[in-house]
Amino acid sequence: MLGASFKAVASELLRPVALIRYLVLKTEVHAYCASLAFFAMVAFYPLSLLFISVSKYAFMSESAHTAVQELIRALYPTSQEFLLRNLEASSWQFGEAVTVQAGVWVLLGAAGVFIPLETALNGLWGFEAHRPYWRNQLVGFLLVLAGCGLALPAVWGLAAMERWPQVLPAIALIYVSAALFLLYRFLPNGPVSSVWALPAAVLGTVALAAVQALFVWSLPYLALPESQGPYHVSISFLLLAYFEAFAIFGAAFVTTQAAHRFGTTPPSVRLRESGEE
Repeated sequence: MLGASFKAVASELLRPVALIRYLVLKTEVHAYCASLAFFAMVAFYPLSLLFISVSKYAFMSESAHTAVQELIRALYPTSQEFLLRNLEASSWQFGEAVTVQAGVWVLLGAAGVFIPLETALNGLWGFEAHRPYWRNQLVGFLLVLAGCGLALPAVWGLAAMERWPQVLPAIALIYVSAALFLLYRFLPNGPVSSVWALPAAVLGTVALAAVQALFVWSLPYLALPESQGPYHVSISFLLLAYFEAFAIFGAAFVTTQAAHRFGTTPPSVRLRESGEE
């Protein structure tokens, strides 16, 4: 069954017109992506500060600290050294107490992220009822805890490896796939099989890597320092998060379309799509 779902998703990629129409022409998709980008920017610095502080004060490991720095470099599109200098200054200024403050801001960012995510995923899967706000936030909080629970052991494991710089890209891709799997599997307000969540996570990981590589390549041509002045660093991250959100929703769209064709979605959805209602 898992092999069949991967084959169905691959087959769906050969029909890109529906995907382009969904990503480009759907107004709500642009709104969802803009919302995700904003809240990602709200949460990114405190999340990075949280991991920097944990590596210093909890792990007390120079290798773990270096591994976290390299992960942040990989995630931020430009001016990485400027960002890391500020993170180091903030961690020394606030000390161990920064973990509590950073945690609050991370949760605030997550609180905004999971509303448009659930709404979009529910629509793609055909789940008509959305969770009440408090349940959405509860599920989001649990997913944040799960994500951090996956990330901290990964950082610790990297620090214990002598050749961790060589395996860092592979570990990062595995982590992103695991995080997306949790998102696609548990955030929609209805049953989503792991058989479909897994190919969506793999496709989303590949799409995110491609979007980031393309964005970093095109960044010099955008001339953001000339047009945005001192805001160009933040704007570059905001734009990257905005385009990466399209990758997340695009992977979900392709997978749900494949599931629809496979006959594993609610009958009402298939009727609407075929125009029989």
